[in-house]
Amino acid sequence: MSELLDVPSQPAAQFRGPVTALAFAELERQRVILSGEGPVLKVISDDGGKILAQVVVFKTQVIHGIIASGAAAKDKFQLVVWGGYTFRCCWLQSSDWTISFDREQTWTLPGWILDVSFGPPEDPDIKGDEEVRVALVTAQDVLRLVPFPPPAGWSLHDGDVGRTTTSSVLYSAHIRWMSSNYILLATGTAFGDIGVRSFRLNTGDLGGTLCTHRVFRGHEGSIFGVQTSEPLPRLGWNGPTRLLASCSDDRTIRVWDISEFSTTEAIPSQQSKPAPGSSTGTGFGGHQNSDPDGNSPEPLAMALGHLSRIWGTRFVADFRTFGSETPGIDLLSFGEDATVQHWRFSREPKDPTSLSSRHNVARFALERLQTISLHAGKNVWSIACAEVHERRLTVAIGGADGKIARMSLGEEEPVVALDVYMNSEMLARSGSLQKYSLVSHNQLLAVKEGSIRLASLSPSNKTSQATSEWSNSSSQELEWKEVAQIHCSKSYSLIRLCREAGVSVIVTGDCPIYSIYYLVLETESLLLLGYVPRRPTNILCQKSSSKKRSESYLTEANNELGFIHVIVSDEKGPILCYWRLRIRTSQNGRSIEPEPVRWIESPANFLPTSMAMGVDEDILILGARDGYVRACKLVQDWGSYEDDPIKLHMVIWSGSDDAVTSITCLSTDQREEACLILTTTRDGKYAVYRICYKSPTPEDPVFKSLTLHASTPTVLSIIEGAYFVNRQLILYGFRNIDFVVWNETDQQMIMKVDCGGAHRTWDYCPLPDSANGGSLIWRKGPRVYRRTQSHVNHQIIQEGLHGREIKAVAVSPPLEMEPGRREQLIATGAEDTSIRLLTARASSALNSKDHGPVFMCHATLKKHTTGIQALRWSPCGRYLFSSGGYEEFFIWRVRPIPGFGIGVVQEAVCPVLEEMPVVRITSFDVSPVFDVESAGSLPSNTPSAGSYLISLSRSDSSIRSFVYNCSRRTFDLIHVGIYTSCCLTQMSHLELDDHLLLCVGASDGYLALWDYEPCLKTRRISIRNDQLVANPSKLATEPDQATWCHRMKVHQSAIMALESLRIDRRSMLIATGGDDNSIGLTRISYDHNSTQPISCSTLRVIRAHACAITGIKHIRYDESFEDSGRYHIASAGIDQRVKTWEITIPRNDNNMANTQVRRIQNVHCAVADVSDMDKMEDDGEGGERLIIVGVGIELQSLKG
Repeated sequence: MSELLDVPSQPAAQFRGPVTALAFAELERQRVILSGEGPVLKVISDDGGKILAQVVVFKTQVIHGIIASGAAAKDKFQLVVWGGYTFRCCWLQSSDWTISFDREQTWTLPGWILDVSFGPPEDPDIKGDEEVRVALVTAQDVLRLVPFPPPAGWSLHDGDVGRTTTSSVLYSAHIRWMSSNYILLATGTAFGDIGVRSFRLNTGDLGGTLCTHRVFRGHEGSIFGVQTSEPLPRLGWNGPTRLLASCSDDRTIRVWDISEFSTTEAIPSQQSKPAPGSSTGTGFGGHQNSDPDGNSPEPLAMALGHLSRIWGTRFVADFRTFGSETPGIDLLSFGEDATVQHWRFSREPKDPTSLSSRHNVARFALERLQTISLHAGKNVWSIACAEVHERRLTVAIGGADGKIARMSLGEEEPVVALDVYMNSEMLARSGSLQKYSLVSHNQLLAVKEGSIRLASLSPSNKTSQATSEWSNSSSQELEWKEVAQIHCSKSYSLIRLCREAGVSVIVTGDCPIYSIYYLVLETESLLLLGYVPRRPTNILCQKSSSKKRSESYLTEANNELGFIHVIVSDEKGPILCYWRLRIRTSQNGRSIEPEPVRWIESPANFLPTSMAMGVDEDILILGARDGYVRACKLVQDWGSYEDDPIKLHMVIWSGSDDAVTSITCLSTDQREEACLILTTTRDGKYAVYRICYKSPTPEDPVFKSLTLHASTPTVLSIIEGAYFVNRQLILYGFRNIDFVVWNETDQQMIMKVDCGGAHRTWDYCPLPDSANGGSLIWRKGPRVYRRTQSHVNHQIIQEGLHGREIKAVAVSPPLEMEPGRREQLIATGAEDTSIRLLTARASSALNSKDHGPVFMCHATLKKHTTGIQALRWSPCGRYLFSSGGYEEFFIWRVRPIPGFGIGVVQEAVCPVLEEMPVVRITSFDVSPVFDVESAGSLPSNTPSAGSYLISLSRSDSSIRSFVYNCSRRTFDLIHVGIYTSCCLTQMSHLELDDHLLLCVGASDGYLALWDYEPCLKTRRISIRNDQLVANPSKLATEPDQATWCHRMKVHQSAIMALESLRIDRRSMLIATGGDDNSIGLTRISYDHNSTQPISCSTLRVIRAHACAITGIKHIRYDESFEDSGRYHIASAGIDQRVKTWEITIPRNDNNMANTQVRRIQNVHCAVADVSDMDKMEDDGEGGERLIIVGVGIELQSLKG
């Protein structure tokens, strides 16, 4: 092997991973969010999420904390960024958002940095240029003071203020500057002790005196977070004046009283001995809430906070900031369960019977106000709190999924994880309403005993408090206006509103005659529409345009001229009453004229629940309670239906046995007479279909349908409807007892109201042209309540990806997303059992070339029940294959849908042959199989492949191969094989000399080969022109059983990555990465004329990485050499290094001893625990792009 050359190179990388640090920086009129992701510091606009600047702070270290001081000038911030043992000082210029560093110097401490704090901005004791001091505390319980910035020649030992004799390592710390000369330090140890110390600083230098005041005990685990509060005397209560909050992996939050240290006079001026009882123990199993001698007091309050470990706490504001009259303070906690808990610390109400009340002993409690769940997977790593503004506190939250969310606490309309009914309004009392509907978010239409009434709903802030069963509800006395009176004394009524047209259809009466009216809300005129002989059970109303549609529903504006379609159904059927109301406009205004009633003949027990108009408004589409969708073709001559009923024809089955709750027409194709519709069902599913009408006459209709997309959002168990706002799909429905409005496009919760569930009488009216919610009314017992939301109290500043480690990645060939625009889809699968389809697009920042691409998620697939093991795309890009545990192997059909996005359907599931599936499908390979007629005439990426050869490697050392038929969607098992007892980890098909071999890598470090030729011959499958070709003759039915025919030792332990490269027609190079830190290069040749057709030769590059190699990818091939082939491959490992290798292989020499290997690049990767990588197309500047996944995702552009 030739000499390894290290050519340093710094790639332009875009990283999206856990947000490990957050901070706010505020000027007079602008506020930005500072985030740390890996080694990258980002400056993000607080209002729109725009990336203003980003810079790599450390070469390899992850950022753990960011702190910003007050502005040193009007447009400049002082920043300290730290991570691990290192920190850097820098400035942020707000005029152009540039970040400058102090002499490009990184300072390294001998201990892990836990907290950093700027000293008071005005320090009269410090003279000269050193006007600002920074305090740092490390895990060895050492406090250091550093001038900002450190001057030339300054040593870290100069800032060593004090050390303690603590024998256990600190896990957390918090620095509180009480004055320019006094520091209060709270620390938490690995063994459950909480220390309170102070430092008196000397005047004129960086020295000082340390004093230990108290050691609190009581936690049953390591202390992951501590924080001291601001002084509390402003609250005017007879209680503690300073608090300390702590959290631990025992899942508890405890609040301690440290009032005796709340003033600088309480701190001794000289070194004192530790308080009695402060000796350090293990902290586990033996400690009670207090020491035996009483020197460790009990906490003031304690609460069981999260479902798992708690990483930190923050004091945020006192009660009166939020308008409460009860003195107290709020705090936040965040942890491993990916939630933020909002707590309130206050005095408990006095109980006259309690002993503490008799002795005037104050009792305190922690009350959980809400649970903020904005992140996926596990771990919220960082939060930041801005200054309170207009009685609202802004909090930024960063999680392991890479998402940054901004939330406002103290809003009047909280929407996330509400445990009680907040800001609800009582509208009416028992017996006052029978049927009601929201005309808009501030108008209510109701029917009572033949009287039609309209009421205006005032805003929430104009309602009065009510003493009801919901103590936080407010009441409002409605002023009803009678719009019309129906002369009917019977009680039955039914109301349905068509908000787009401003018309309400009302049914009232009793057997045997029921009257149908329509009310024009604009003129408040009530007109009779007709009569029906049986009691109606449902009314469907739909407004349509009389003009020909040429644009998508997503961008269509309301038309003044059109129709209102009304269908009235009953339980017996099968005849449906159908009215069409013509909307006309003139100089005198708008008029609505009904046309004669027509009848629709439907199947027995067909109960319509939803409707839509498609294909230029001449196809009526109805969804039913049994999950079926039927349609009929309407003719232009409405009078031709006078004698004959309109017949419905079955179009699709929604895949559900529950009701189709809504149908929305997305777009139409006049030339093809087709339309796209979106349906929702009551069992929590939605789907997109293409319906095509090809019949020459209405008497002989032919409807064809194709499923383009199907999904089941986990946040909704019942979907009641859908609508679009700015090309975003909004779903609303129920989950348990909550009414939920969900943004499916952005995967974001919009509104959540505890209303009791879907069995209650309710109505929802979205805000016009807004994705921020709407108004909900519901009935509970004798009352009707309303909840209106005009804005969302949280904003997603940066979209997140997976909440767990990404285990697999696959990049598709370029797909035509829209006419004239082609992109590659990035499929990622993670331990959170989900698959995401991403694209990498240009950033919207000021300088997109510097800030790199932005990952955008277009679809989330949630069908797997275990973590994803492997992903592959078909060569044509139409199919995505995925595997996981419990023998799960799925085939997904992927299509770009104009006006909607990416459509995905789970087309097939590989059959499981065992009764108890327990093994994992660790890897697989897929090869297209063409029909014999098209063999050799089509490229390998053609979409005309009728079948696929699929080989699966399993964790029980077995392999299975199937032929999947795309048209029949069936799997034919053709081969079963057993290796040894080792776990199979990698797999690849090798096509050599018109011969197919199966190459498998295992955990014992061997490559094993199976000869597939006998198996394929029995299925009449052969290789022609490097393509698998199937003969349509009868295939064999029994699978072949065979063992491996050849194997070779490549690695000392498990093979973690495998890539196959073609050398010539008879030879291939297999590049492997092993758990032994080496790269294996194996040349496999096949000669069918030889007595030993298979020959192998291996070369191993030892110590290629410092850790296991988990990713290998071929980058490019240089064909300019006649006698040899030059390949470039990239490798990635757990050591977070990406290395590029140049491999020169003689063409006619099967011995790998003459192969030359040269390392040409060695760069850092911000992704921890790298698990896989793939290659994207060139970036247009002559560089290859690699997608690397693990704990995060990174796109690297390699040059040279």
